[in-house]
Amino acid sequence: MKTDNWLDYCGMFYEGTARVGLNEKWNIISNKGKYMFKTWFDWIGNFKQGSALVSLGNKWNYIRNDGKLLSVMWFDWFGKFNDDFAMVMACDKHNFIGKDGKLLSDVWFDDCNYFYEGFAQVALNGKWNYIDVDGKFLSSTWLEWCDHFKEGFARVMLDGKWNFISEGGKYLSDAWFDYAHSFKDGFAPTQIGKIWYYIDKEGGLHEH
Repeated sequence: MKTDNWLDYCGMFYEGTARVGLNEKWNIISNKGKYMFKTWFDWIGNFKQGSALVSLGNKWNYIRNDGKLLSVMWFDWFGKFNDDFAMVMACDKHNFIGKDGKLLSDVWFDDCNYFYEGFAQVALNGKWNYIDVDGKFLSSTWLEWCDHFKEGFARVMLDGKWNFISEGGKYLSDAWFDYAHSFKDGFAPTQIGKIWYYIDKEGGLHEH
């Protein structure tokens, strides 16, 4: 490989390409010494699975190895892909973008977390819910707080009380608890008053 320019920075090769820096700008060079892009970016990451994170004018996007941008929209912040979706931020609002460049939801949220076990937590107007990979909300009720899913159930809080929600959107118990821990090995500790119980995945309570 050779290039006509002496560079300020040369990175290691990944997937046949490497990051290079010149005059505080960044590009990608192939193992044949050719620059991949006409544009030199303010920052560029290594290519992983055919795309790289880029920054230009304090905005962020992903660029493919064919030179095309993932999205026509540039974002204030762009997270890493997890479960085929990445968190994005624009005008202090949050959303998700797929590897096809499409936004997951028409709604822009006040806050959100990464996808985990097929769901991501999203916040709007001080309340929380789950969104799935099809852009559908899991719960018909927006909650005070909701946890990641573990062993098929997630802790949720509403009106200061705790319960568990299934991946089908149903509450595990008719009772709402003063506190609850996450499931581990099929059981979760729960508290009603001063008494602790174990709840199983059928909703049955067992004295601690």
